[in-house]
Amino acid sequence: MIEITNEAKVLFPKIKATKLDIINYYKAVATHILPHLKNRPLAMERYPNGVSKEGFFQKQKGEYFPKFVSHKPVKREKQSPIDMVIVNSEKTLLYLANQACITFHPFLSSFPNLQKPNRMIIDLDPPAGKFNLAKDAAKEIKKLLDQLSISGFVLLTGSKGIHIVIPVKGENFEQTRNFAKKIGQYLSIIDPKKYTTNVRKDKRMGRLFIDYLRNSFAQLSVAPYSLRKTADGSIAMPISWEELTSVTSSAKYTLSNYKQTLNKYPWSGMSRSAKSLVSAEKKLDNLIESF
Repeated sequence: MIEITNEAKVLFPKIKATKLDIINYYKAVATHILPHLKNRPLAMERYPNGVSKEGFFQKQKGEYFPKFVSHKPVKREKQSPIDMVIVNSEKTLLYLANQACITFHPFLSSFPNLQKPNRMIIDLDPPAGKFNLAKDAAKEIKKLLDQLSISGFVLLTGSKGIHIVIPVKGENFEQTRNFAKKIGQYLSIIDPKKYTTNVRKDKRMGRLFIDYLRNSFAQLSVAPYSLRKTADGSIAMPISWEELTSVTSSAKYTLSNYKQTLNKYPWSGMSRSAKSLVSAEKKLDNLIESF
């Protein structure tokens, strides 16, 4: 067990959740979150003075981190390698929680081959107050993925949107980014009044932005079961496609109600469903060309 410091320090003032509460949360979900962190370089989103105060992202392993915290160098273009934490154990997970790491942001690829993503992310980023627009997009993507014989999984980000997570194998980041962009283009074609891939906010005109850009080397994505910095302690929660129908908010799950999900594994079998995108991309190209 780790040494817990300042356990009574309040990190979520609105709900009076202390550092010990956060550590206990991550202990409760350890078996759920660890498979999504395993062997992945991690960026830590830390709030030592609580989520109502300014926090910071930390990619470099702290010099004071104990020896049991795994870490590996990650190469960077035109820069020296950066030594990044790898969370492969509950002990490391809880140590970082004790360091006021609220949110865990892992790579989309894992060691030993960081250049080969094993997950692709489609980020559905709705305008404020239009969560249903993200739900509509997710349902359209599900129908498309079924046509392409590709598996996708739903993540409520705990903020305002939805991530569709697609396990892949054999691809590089250029391929996954192009594939994700084509999914966005397909939705923009079938309903241009609702969806866009335009990165400029002033050009979106109330439409949902289908963000494919995070599918690049060293880009990050919030880990399933991570807490977010919201006042209510919302959680980035995996859900089933069936549950998506009744969800009314990306921040449905919080520190107050997460326990009802612990006997559910909506992403069960994800790694086994990973596929190459080659044949699916050909089908997708044909669908786009048919319009």
